[in-house]
Amino acid sequence: MLRWMREHGYHINYEVADGAASSGNLDVLRFIQSVGPENATINASAITTAVENGHHNVAEFLSQMSEWNLRGRMTDEFSRAIEDGKLHVVQYLNENGYESRDYDIYKAAENGHVDVVRYMLENRVGIDADDALDRAARRGHLEVVKLLCANGWVLSTYGVFEDVIKNGSFDILQILCQSGIDGAVRCAMVAAMKLGKLEFVKFLHELDPVGCADEGGYLTADAAERGYLDIIKFFHECGDPRFFDLRAMHCAAVHGHLDIVKFLHENREEGCKHFTLQYTHEKGHHDIVDYLCENRPLKRVPNTTLTASDATVERR
Repeated sequence: MLRWMREHGYHINYEVADGAASSGNLDVLRFIQSVGPENATINASAITTAVENGHHNVAEFLSQMSEWNLRGRMTDEFSRAIEDGKLHVVQYLNENGYESRDYDIYKAAENGHVDVVRYMLENRVGIDADDALDRAARRGHLEVVKLLCANGWVLSTYGVFEDVIKNGSFDILQILCQSGIDGAVRCAMVAAMKLGKLEFVKFLHELDPVGCADEGGYLTADAAERGYLDIIKFFHECGDPRFFDLRAMHCAAVHGHLDIVKFLHENREEGCKHFTLQYTHEKGHHDIVDYLCENRPLKRVPNTTLTASDATVERR
C-alpha cells in the first residue's frame, strides 16, 4: 500500500509512522526513511509511542533518523509524558539524554502523578518550578503534597489555603500546616475566617491553639465584621481572653450584625468605643444604636470631658 501511494504521488502522513511505531514495525519505518522527509512526515510522537508500547529498539531507530531531526523535537513529547503520568516513558527519555523543560514537575504534580514526581525529584529532572506544591494542593492530590512537603517544598502563594478549604481537604490542610511552612496556620485561619468555615476554624485552633489565640483579637473582629456568630461563639467557648477586645463589638455594630452585638452584650465585658455609636448611626444601623443606648449606657471618666476617643460603652 505504501509503495502504491508513493508511486501515485501521495504524501505519507505522520499517522502511518505513529502506527508503525506503536506496533514495532521497523520495515514500514525503514521504507518511510527511504522516501525521505519531502515525501513523508514523521512526528516526534512516534518515539514516545514506540516507548509507550515497549519497542525501545524502534525508538532508538527513530532517534537516529537525522533527516527528520526527531531528537531535537522531543521537548514537547517529554513534557506530555510527564503531564500524562507515563513513568516508563519519562524514565526512558531521561536515561537516553532527552531533556524536559526546567519547570515540568508542576505538570505531574497538578495531575497527581506521584510516581513521576518522585522520579523527577530523585533525578532532578524539570524541578525548577515554584508552584508545584500549590497546584497539587489545589487539585487535592494528598500523596503528592506529602511527597513535596517531605522534600522541603513550600507554597508560592498563601492563597492556596482558601482553595484547599473550599475543597474541604482537611488532610491536605493538616500536612501543609505541619510541614514547617512559615505562617501556615495563621494564613489558613485567615482563609477559614473569610469563608466562614467553622469546622476549619475549630480544626486549625486544635492544631495550634496558642498561635491562634495570639491573633485572637484580629480573628474575632474579622468574624464580627463578616457576621459569623457561630465563630464568635466558638472563640468565646475557647475561654482565652486574648480572643476578645473592643474591636469585636465595634465591628459587629458598624457592619449591622445585631445578633452578634446582643451575644457580646450578654456574654462579654469588653464593650465598645464611643465612636462606635456614631459610625453605626452613620451606616444606618439604627436598631443597633437603639440597642446599645438602651443596654450599654455611656460611662464618663471622672473629672474629664467626654470625647469620642475616651468614652466607652459598658455593659449595664
